[in-house]
Amino acid sequence: MVYVVFKKTFKGVGDVIEVITYPFFNKFLNLCAEARENIVLCSPFVKKEIVEIIFDVSNKDLLSIDLITNINLESFHRKSSDIEAINRLVRGGTVYNYTTLHAKFFIFDNKKCFITSANLTSSGLKRNLECGVYTDENRIVNSLVCQYESLISDTRVGKISPSMILKIEEILKN
Repeated sequence: MVYVVFKKTFKGVGDVIEVITYPFFNKFLNLCAEARENIVLCSPFVKKEIVEIIFDVSNKDLLSIDLITNINLESFHRKSSDIEAINRLVRGGTVYNYTTLHAKFFIFDNKKCFITSANLTSSGLKRNLECGVYTDENRIVNSLVCQYESLISDTRVGKISPSMILKIEEILKN
């Protein structure tokens, strides 16, 4: 398998823009561990294993962790996503539902980000050939933060509560 890495450092600035076509799980975890204020996760598919690792490595006392995802019963039934992962994030942060979500991005302390094709799954972060960009370039990160704020304020986006998770779990059991 061939992996291509392109890094561009702007002269005198130190900002990095890196095209990533290799599994970036370790880099992702390092950024989770380094985050001190917030982590924003945007992914239609989310697995419990990945969420547990994020909580294990991050400083939960200083940090807010938010997720925008696509709450879809069929995805839970097919095991593409885990309701347990959503439940963990609801208990430790804020989860938003965007029913037509396909975007995947991750923001760390509003200073660094990934824009990627990878979902929050082991396949997406560890095994699949995915393509994306990692950057700490201020204009790009700020633009993505504005996109996130726009998404969560959209009238089509709903905040998921613990009681909603219980209802979904009941439906899935039946």
